[in-house]
Amino acid sequence: MKLSYKREFLIQRYLIIFTLILASVTVCYYYIAYPQVLFHKIPKEFFYTYTAGQVSLFIISCFLGKHRLAKAICVLPSVFIMIIIVFTFGGVKSPGILWITGTPIFFGVFYKRSGLLFGVLAMISTFASFFILDHTISSLSYPLTPIQYYTLLKFNIVQFSILTTIYFFFYVWLESNSRLKLALSNKQLDTLLHVVLHDLSNPVTILKLKISSLLRKSVIDDSSYTQINNSLKKVQEIISNVRSFQLDSESLLTEKSIIYPKLIKDYSEQHFKLLNDKDLKLHFDIRTNSGFFCEQKIFFDHILSNLISNAIKFSYEGQDILIKLYEDAGHLYIDIVDKGIGIPKDIIEGLFHFDRKTSRLGSKGKIGTGYGLPIVKYFTDFSNGKIKVISDVNIGTRVSLSFQVAKN
Repeated sequence: MKLSYKREFLIQRYLIIFTLILASVTVCYYYIAYPQVLFHKIPKEFFYTYTAGQVSLFIISCFLGKHRLAKAICVLPSVFIMIIIVFTFGGVKSPGILWITGTPIFFGVFYKRSGLLFGVLAMISTFASFFILDHTISSLSYPLTPIQYYTLLKFNIVQFSILTTIYFFFYVWLESNSRLKLALSNKQLDTLLHVVLHDLSNPVTILKLKISSLLRKSVIDDSSYTQINNSLKKVQEIISNVRSFQLDSESLLTEKSIIYPKLIKDYSEQHFKLLNDKDLKLHFDIRTNSGFFCEQKIFFDHILSNLISNAIKFSYEGQDILIKLYEDAGHLYIDIVDKGIGIPKDIIEGLFHFDRKTSRLGSKGKIGTGYGLPIVKYFTDFSNGKIKVISDVNIGTRVSLSFQVAKN
C-alpha cells in the first residue's frame, strides 16, 4: 500500500503559491480598476508596501527552505488584506463579502483542525465587527455605481467559486490520504501486537517455571540466573520495540524538515558511543552536502538508531562499521556497512515482515527480537524512502536507504 506523502507535501506547496498569486493578482486588479475606492481612506503606500513585503518575505522563506514560515506568510497576510479590501468596499454591503465565509476553508486546508477553528473565529469576529460598525463603514466607503457593484459581484462570485472548488478537491484528497495512513498504521500495529503477544508468552513461561523451581529448591544457581536474566532482557527488548513503533498520529503528521549529512554524522557518533561494547570503529564516507525531507524523530529514533544497533550487534570484536552518504540521480543514499556474521538468504526474504521469524543470535550470543528491520521498513516507507539489504554469511551486511534530494 503506497502512500502519497511526497505528493501531499508538493500539492500543498503549489496550493500555497497559487493562493499567493491569486491574492496578488486580485489586489493588482483593484489597484488598477478601482483606485478611487481602494485608496479613498487608506493610503496607497500601505497597499504597495504590504503586498511587496509579503511577496518578498515569501520568496526569501522558500529560498531558505522555511516552508512552514512561507505558508504562514502566504495565508495570514492574504486573509488580512482580503478583510481590508472588503472593508474599503462597504463591509457587509461589499460585493466581495462572501470571501469572509471562506476564511475557515482557507485556514482549515493548511492548518487542519486548529486552522478550521481559528478560521471560524476570524469569520465570526469579522462579521460581528462589520455589522456593529455598519453605519461607520458606510460613511467611510466610496460609493459604487450599480454597474460597478454588479460587475464586482460577478467577478467575486466567479473567483470565489474557482478557489473554493480547488480547495475543496484538495481537502477531499487530503482526507482520503489521511484515512489511508490510518488504515495502514492500524494494520501494521495489529500485526505487530499479535506477534508480540505470541512471542512474549515464551520468555514469560520460562520465567514462571524457573521461579517455581527456585521456590521449591530455595536456591539460585548460575544457569538459572542466566536464563531468568536473558528472559527478562528479551521481554524488555520486545516492549521497547513496541513502544518505539507506537507513534501517535500527531507525531506521524508532523511537518518534515531537511536532514543534512552533518546531522546524520553527529547523531551516529553519539549513538555508536552509547552502544559500542566490542571495541568497534565507526568510519564515515560523506560525498554530498545535500539533504532530504523527513521528520527528524522518525529518522533518528526509528530508522537510523535501529540500523546502527543491528550493525553493532552482528559485528565481531574490533571490526569496522562504515556509514557512507552519496548522491546519485537525484537521490541521497545512506549505506550502513558492517563486516559481521551476515544474514542467511532464507531469512533475508522475510526481514521486513512482522509476522516472519527473523530473530538471530548476535556475535556475542544475544538474540534479537526480529522487529527492528520491519520497524525501519515501515517508517522508511512512511517517509517516502526506500530500503535495500545485501548480505553474505560471515562476510557482512550492507543496508542502503535512499531518499529524494530536497530542493529548496
